[in-house]
Amino acid sequence: MNPTQHVRFAVVSALSALSFSLSAPAIAQPAAPAQSPSDPAAPAVAATPTEAPAPAPTAPAPATASAAMATATPTASAATPRVPPPAARSSQDRQGQLALGGAWNVGFPVASVHHFTNAVSGLGFEFMLRSFVLPQVSLGASADFQSFVATKPRATYQLDNGALTATAYNTVQTVALRGTLHFYALKNGPVLPYAGVTFGLGWSTFQSAAAGLAFYDNQASVLLGADAGALFPITDSSLALLFAVRYLALPVSEFLSVDSVQSVSLQFGLLTL
Repeated sequence: MNPTQHVRFAVVSALSALSFSLSAPAIAQPAAPAQSPSDPAAPAVAATPTEAPAPAPTAPAPATASAAMATATPTASAATPRVPPPAARSSQDRQGQLALGGAWNVGFPVASVHHFTNAVSGLGFEFMLRSFVLPQVSLGASADFQSFVATKPRATYQLDNGALTATAYNTVQTVALRGTLHFYALKNGPVLPYAGVTFGLGWSTFQSAAAGLAFYDNQASVLLGADAGALFPITDSSLALLFAVRYLALPVSEFLSVDSVQSVSLQFGLLTL
């Protein structure tokens, strides 16, 4: 074998050995047995505690617009003081107060005037003024008008010089100026009942017409009377409703069969308070 062949053989052998070593599987080394913690021979392995990273500071959550407004802006109740409702008028406030008003009167003639004209009359009006000199006492004045008109059935009427048979038309009209004194049972409340007396002057106009004949006369008389009723103050207002029953007497007014003018009236009115 020549030297060149010796060199080729050596190179081929080296390459074959190298390729074999690369393709051969690696032999697994046996794992070392686990050391028991109770084994005294096993060296103690110091456990290195892992330190938890410090929490990063968190920024406070931004306040909502409503919360910011609630914090920055005071509430309406704190910013604007509540105005208390107006107190009801006290009895002391009523003292010295003037009350003005008017009423519609429905009249019923009584006693001898009832025989002359027995018609119920809605033709009655009154204007009044009252001054509270004390919380429960008022002095006042009033002027009123009342008219009674009735048609009597056909009958025979005795006259000075004979008799007359006919249908009669009888009328009584009264005008009165009176002073009033009223006492109120309550100082304040939704209803103010009262009672009082009246006094003054009254004028009566009488007329009786039958078969073309007419009898006419005017009479003046002192006036006496009494009334009882109640005021009903209207809420949130300076007005009060009035309801009353009133008696009127003109004792010296006389005409034909009438020896006095007496009547009872129902009053429906409105009064300032």
